[in-house]
Amino acid sequence: TSFHIGSKGYFSMGNTESPENSDIESKELWEFDSQTNVWSQKSDFTGIFRDSPVSLVIGDKAYMGTGINNGITALSDIYQYDPTVDEWSPVADVLGDPTYGFGSFTLDGKGHLLGGTINSDVRTNQHLAYNPNDNSWIELSPAPGDPRLEGVGFVINDVAYYGLGSITNTSPGIDLWSYDNANDTWTRASDFPGPARSTTVFGSNND
Repeated sequence: TSFHIGSKGYFSMGNTESPENSDIESKELWEFDSQTNVWSQKSDFTGIFRDSPVSLVIGDKAYMGTGINNGITALSDIYQYDPTVDEWSPVADVLGDPTYGFGSFTLDGKGHLLGGTINSDVRTNQHLAYNPNDNSWIELSPAPGDPRLEGVGFVINDVAYYGLGSITNTSPGIDLWSYDNANDTWTRASDFPGPARSTTVFGSNND
């Protein structure tokens, strides 16, 4: 998973390779400084290793967690990364069932997690928001459309969008929805016009 804070980009988790072992689980965190064109290794993620974690940035701190461990156990824990001191700290666990494959976006100082899959391999429409000011989660209006895994979330001009993702193991989504934060309501936007795809990345410079 990856995130950016200011002029620096970060990535963590994944599997590394060596001559002896091609599937080594890594909790390393690496930072790329776009101003100096230099990579630096930072403090390892302090939670357990996981696949399909979620990450987002609120202000000048990053948040990473949930996911699935050993392909079996979905997780609820979230950790805050403070780049000024290079430290990870646990924050409040996500509400509801342990989940992997969340979509996410940050809006109005809160981190939103959407969709995902719970332990019983059931995709969901859940929509949760984290407030770092009081370390709390609230449940918001569910994401519309079909339940999905690894939906795409992004923000343009203070409007959040969410959709696409994986509806079933063989059926990607093409629908996109806009979110009205003030009224906690959703409106359908234009469907993605290209071929449906289940693994999608969208870049945004909104914090």
